[in-house]
Amino acid sequence: MEHFNYTQNEKNNQFINKRTFSHLSQKDRILIQKYLVLKNDKNYKGPKITISFIAGKIGVNKSTVSREIKKGTYHDFHYLYGSPRSRYLASFGQGVADKNKARSHYKTKLKPGCDELKELAYYINHNADPLTALAIYQEAHGCKFPVCEKTIYNYFHKKILPIKRGKMTQRKIYVKHEKVQKMTQKGANISERPLVCNDRLEFGHWEGDLIVGAKGKSKECLFTIIDRFSRLYLAFKIPNKKTESIVNLLNNIETTLSTNIFKSIFKTITFDNGNEFSDFKSMETSITGTQRCQIFYANPYSSWERGSNENGNKMMRKYFPKGTDFSIVSNQAILNSTNMINYSIRKKLHNQSSVDKIKKTNVEIINHISLLGLKNPYIKLKNNFNNL
Repeated sequence: MEHFNYTQNEKNNQFINKRTFSHLSQKDRILIQKYLVLKNDKNYKGPKITISFIAGKIGVNKSTVSREIKKGTYHDFHYLYGSPRSRYLASFGQGVADKNKARSHYKTKLKPGCDELKELAYYINHNADPLTALAIYQEAHGCKFPVCEKTIYNYFHKKILPIKRGKMTQRKIYVKHEKVQKMTQKGANISERPLVCNDRLEFGHWEGDLIVGAKGKSKECLFTIIDRFSRLYLAFKIPNKKTESIVNLLNNIETTLSTNIFKSIFKTITFDNGNEFSDFKSMETSITGTQRCQIFYANPYSSWERGSNENGNKMMRKYFPKGTDFSIVSNQAILNSTNMINYSIRKKLHNQSSVDKIKKTNVEIINHISLLGLKNPYIKLKNNFNNL
């Protein structure tokens, strides 16, 4: 039964109905029984007891009391005359309510502890998001998982799915952004980016940022970039936040890939207005002295203009939470994390991974990026589960 609660306004001392609903309690049912007994008492000389009167005393709608009386009415025979009679019993009404509540819960399609849930939980506990875990299961068994992604989240909240805390991805929170005053920038503004970059029409246009480590400890941090077209995410450890470290990293990447391949993969990079990204000329200049890419800057205090990179860093924080000391984190651990992200199935990409989207466009890009350590980590994860 819906229990209509009332709250008192402290300013004008008035009662205001607050639409919060709850079921009738055992005390409410005992009160109903007492009023009904009092109603049938011939010696009672107080106010007339009606359903509306009882509802007002309890603080519920009169229809709630009416339904409760019908539900809790007990039919028996008079102990002296043997004639049938009907009366409301609070204990009988509470018993009916308890039975209805027990029947109201739907049975889950999968039983807790079944093999399907154990396998899915294994993948998620090893840093695979639910959508990717479903894809791994489908590839391994040749059939779809018995329940959908929404049901998996329901199982998690009901504690049916044995998943460790912090392994499930969080819901997206939408925030309204305020307009800010513009300031002078040293390089090209984001408004000058080519149309193919703004509309995510081709591979090679990136957003970059830094992930800093624990304060007061090592100065080592992560330089992260993400492709706007495919959401391919790369992260590299650098010794500090200085521009020289970023330029040296870009030079090392160019040396690994070759100058021509670097130019074809990194066409533009968009940064924020941090001091570590202020020397755009050095970042744009190749080791051969020519221009290797074009640097753009987002508007001040406008992190949503680099939303892809912000979201990528959020996924990276799943593996390296705030306060991580990157001086004790190996390059292989960072590479494993980026591979998990790049091979994860994403709704934003129409239920495919970043690598899958690039393969449909140009397979050679994957061959070039593989020189930086790109590799499918879920093959090993699936084999490890089969060997358990």
